[in-house]
Amino acid sequence: MSTALALALERMHKARSTKAPHAPEMRIPSTRRSTFRPITEAVLDVALRELSSGTAPGDDEIHGEELNERGRVAKKCVLRLFNCSLFTGQVPAKWKHGIIVPLLKPNKPASSRASFRPVTLTSTVCKLMERIVARRVRDCVEDKLQPQQAGFRPVRSTLDTLMQVTSAVRRRKDGGKMAAVFIDYARAFDSVDHNCIVKALMSFGVEKHSVAWIADFLQGRTAQVRVNNTLSEDISLTCGVPQGSVLEPLLFIVTVDSLSKRLNCIPGLQHGNFADDLTIVCTSADLSAIQQTIQQGLDCITNCSEKHYMEVSAERTEYTLLGSHGKNTLKLEVSET
Repeated sequence: MSTALALALERMHKARSTKAPHAPEMRIPSTRRSTFRPITEAVLDVALRELSSGTAPGDDEIHGEELNERGRVAKKCVLRLFNCSLFTGQVPAKWKHGIIVPLLKPNKPASSRASFRPVTLTSTVCKLMERIVARRVRDCVEDKLQPQQAGFRPVRSTLDTLMQVTSAVRRRKDGGKMAAVFIDYARAFDSVDHNCIVKALMSFGVEKHSVAWIADFLQGRTAQVRVNNTLSEDISLTCGVPQGSVLEPLLFIVTVDSLSKRLNCIPGLQHGNFADDLTIVCTSADLSAIQQTIQQGLDCITNCSEKHYMEVSAERTEYTLLGSHGKNTLKLEVSET
């Protein structure tokens, strides 16, 4: 069973994390004329305090507690390493390697492969560096992100998205109708294109040294599946935001922000996001107007998803229609990219 499970996970990650053949090569921004802002010891200390303790280490076998317990000289060495990495835009290969471990889901039989959830363990030292870079990115993008995105943001939760839908229901006048479509992406985090991530960071005005570092962080990533202390061959990961990394959720919401901007330009359409969970809503007394507006939103979503090399699952995308009696339904089309 352990061998079969390892092979299944290896095949799954190879299929999920291989970029589309026609996807362009990543363009890394030049930092030649950019002002370098070095990481300070105070910033490193804050990142160390935020580092999770008691978690399994990555391939480097370094625990968070070890980093926190080191003295001042060791911290200065780490600081010098981090500043060198950020200035040159080069990430050590060891930091870009993950160990995929299958964890048994609660109350599930160990005899079934479907009972296991893959978790990726990454370098603790890299996670520390990621926290510093993530703070720089968030300081630049947080006030510019569309308000509809509630995922992975400070003081935001799924309740924000729920309130947006509830508000649309309340605005529905007597005799009015409302349609809500719940968009389901197939492996959104695994498939988003690296070049799209870099372009999105640049469009937000993130400092070029941070963008160049993230670009190298995304390139040349590998992983191995570990079952019963046995490791698979290396798997090359050429697309998607890195699973198990600190930057994973932030890079995703920055990249898909352009979709929210486009949806906000469609009259009569509301929407709410929580990371890759997306709901679009339209209210009107005229069912044909709802049909037209919702379809325009779906076309926008599939078009934007195609540009990001993400796939919308037509099979799992659902809609609900309120205020319509009899056999009235919407005839919607979702093009799978």
